[in-house]
Amino acid sequence: MSLFDKAVNLKVKLEAAQEADSNAELVTRGSRIAETLDSASEFFTQVATLRSAAQATNGPNLDIAAITQAIGAFRGGLARSGPFAFQYQAATNLTNVATKQRERAEKWVTAVWRDVFAPYGELLERAAQPLMGNALQVTKARGRAQTLQTAMKHDPIKEADVLRRTLGGSGVVDWLLRASEIADELAQALDALDSERETLSHAVKEALRIAGEGGLPLSELSDELLRELRNARLDQHLVVRNK
Repeated sequence: MSLFDKAVNLKVKLEAAQEADSNAELVTRGSRIAETLDSASEFFTQVATLRSAAQATNGPNLDIAAITQAIGAFRGGLARSGPFAFQYQAATNLTNVATKQRERAEKWVTAVWRDVFAPYGELLERAAQPLMGNALQVTKARGRAQTLQTAMKHDPIKEADVLRRTLGGSGVVDWLLRASEIADELAQALDALDSERETLSHAVKEALRIAGEGGLPLSELSDELLRELRNARLDQHLVVRNK
């Protein structure tokens, strides 16, 4: 083989290698863009489900014009250049628009999820107060309140696994139903404790009030008061501490 033939052969091999590298880069870029768009599409589907389940009046404030324009430009690139369109600016613009609109929707999700739990705020405030009375009802109230507080802190889309463990079920429809049930159970436990408290004597109520404000001095703990506290099963709620 002459030197010229060797040079031509090497040139052909180099061009083939460059084309292979170019195709590999094109596939990688196309896969990355497709993954971004698939993820955004799935996210917006879940957003729509949340809006329906939560009966939200308004959806996320998306820039529909920007979305439409970006999709149109990318489709035009595909029609003209086929898969090589993944290398052009229209593809980059589309992924940027999808990412930006997703960020807007994420803020909407946070606000809507907060609104879902807003009606339970008063119950949670009641449960945050010192609870005294039947131990089973106290445990029930504290447990239900903790479950609601945990659920409301987690994003229903990005942290779905946490909500599945906390509330059970498989999706936002199940979670909203379960949250409502838990709130009802919390209300029942708190009401039971309130009813039990209403049966206490004035002396016991006053002792609990003083104990809650700053502590009940031992000098105020008479034999009769201690007996009433024991009869009401409240003696275990009070402890002796140094000032």
